[in-house]
Amino acid sequence: MDYFNIVLSGWYHGLPGPEPIGVYGPGDRGTLPAITGTEDVAVVNPDNPTPGTVDMTAYLTQAYATDINDRLRDSGKPSLEHMIRPRDIDIPAAVAARPNDNQFPEMDPFVVMEDDRVKVSATLVDHGAVYPAFAFRFDTDDGSITFSGDTAPSPNLIRLARDTDILVHEVIDADWVRALYGEPPYSPDEEGFIEHLLHSHTTIEQVGPVAEQAGAKTLVLSHLAPGNNPSERWQAASADYSGELIIGEDLMEIGIGTRTN
Repeated sequence: MDYFNIVLSGWYHGLPGPEPIGVYGPGDRGTLPAITGTEDVAVVNPDNPTPGTVDMTAYLTQAYATDINDRLRDSGKPSLEHMIRPRDIDIPAAVAARPNDNQFPEMDPFVVMEDDRVKVSATLVDHGAVYPAFAFRFDTDDGSITFSGDTAPSPNLIRLARDTDILVHEVIDADWVRALYGEPPYSPDEEGFIEHLLHSHTTIEQVGPVAEQAGAKTLVLSHLAPGNNPSERWQAASADYSGELIIGEDLMEIGIGTRTN
């Protein structure tokens, strides 16, 4: 949700540089997700109901047209086209992924972009009905960092993160999820939401084995749910993991390679 805030703030404060910044993100979903329940649901933007990154950027630019046009005319700002170049990530044709019934088939990682500093690879992961949901790996001369994105335990992620220096992985506390609605029995809607959370995310008990199977040297827990859990609860993720465990905090910096200053 903060994507265009970053774009506009950068534009206000001196960007672009000599070349536009490449923005890579999910492409058009292709079709709407199935409806949960029996009632019909209104469709937002029916002519293009599942836009990808390129179309989303165009829509956001239109939404902020008044401000953008003012700055183009009054402040002499360069066009946003000189700052960002949005691109939809194309899933390899050989991957038989489908948005509603095969969102994360077994697959090999594929390269999203590469230059003389970094190679970025991606794979599809399991975030329930969300499609496409990606994990990303960044390989540099100094080492590698893999980001799980939002996902349940995923063999595709384990393959992507093989022997990575740092695996930044989301995590959810299953005890907290089950306590959201107090003691059972739960209503069908409550039970459905509980199942959604547990089947779309990775629990404390699951994340250590994921990192262990990947051979990740360091596991950094991120996207912590709930955010106010005591640190000791997250430390339980180390029970089945032999590497270094770090509980992520806002503004934390974790380096790889050799410090040069």
